[in-house]
Amino acid sequence: MEFIEACLMNPEAADGDFKQRLSFLQRTGVQNLIFSDFFGLRNFSRKVGDLKAPIGCLNVISRPGIEWIEMLWDIINCYDVFSIFIKHNGSVSDDEFKDALYRCFSLTDNVGCAMETKTLSSFAFDDIVRTLRDEFNVKHFLILDSEGLLQPKETLRCLKTLRSRVSGGSKIFYFPNNQHKLGIVNALHAMRLEIDGLAGSVLKGRCKDPEVVNFIDLYLLYQQKRDDLFSKSSSKVLDHAFKALMRGAEEE
Repeated sequence: MEFIEACLMNPEAADGDFKQRLSFLQRTGVQNLIFSDFFGLRNFSRKVGDLKAPIGCLNVISRPGIEWIEMLWDIINCYDVFSIFIKHNGSVSDDEFKDALYRCFSLTDNVGCAMETKTLSSFAFDDIVRTLRDEFNVKHFLILDSEGLLQPKETLRCLKTLRSRVSGGSKIFYFPNNQHKLGIVNALHAMRLEIDGLAGSVLKGRCKDPEVVNFIDLYLLYQQKRDDLFSKSSSKVLDHAFKALMRGAEEE
């Protein structure tokens, strides 16, 4: 399982603080980043400039509009490894959503779909996944819990539903919301399903966003619940995933 930093950008942070954040991420081994929209990516690109920062995969969530994809592409294609997640938005028609996917795939194969958890329990869910799977061969799925009100059992059900519908070799990423203190518990249960990636933050003390799950707090909860919730083989994988992260945090 990979950890994806969601809290690197702080519009009010000075350049020195930005460099310190990048340095800290390097020590913890968290090199994959995610931005919730075009503006976060743009601000990051302006700040990073010529810094030789170790960046793994740059992930960004795009609105389902061709104009947004064009603006994102002008920036993100300068990076070696990236993924664009087109957000399935109920406010746009199926044709508009498909047009956005077609345009994005005309530029790159690194395309995924971001969906709210409520979409996974809607009547249209099967049709959406069938289109993504059969028509576009989408392999990467990012699940968002924007309201932060989902209970752990609901989270498990949603993620299990998605896994049962997607094709083999697909990857599932989860971006929990911790505003109501449910996100950290939901993240723990998502780990039980062996999801491929989890978006949150290792920047303890630097990330002021109450919606973002802190990976260090998650590790402490995992330590308490490991023997009760995880098998020995799962624990071994997760212990390895947390190892570099916690070593870097302890050195801070």
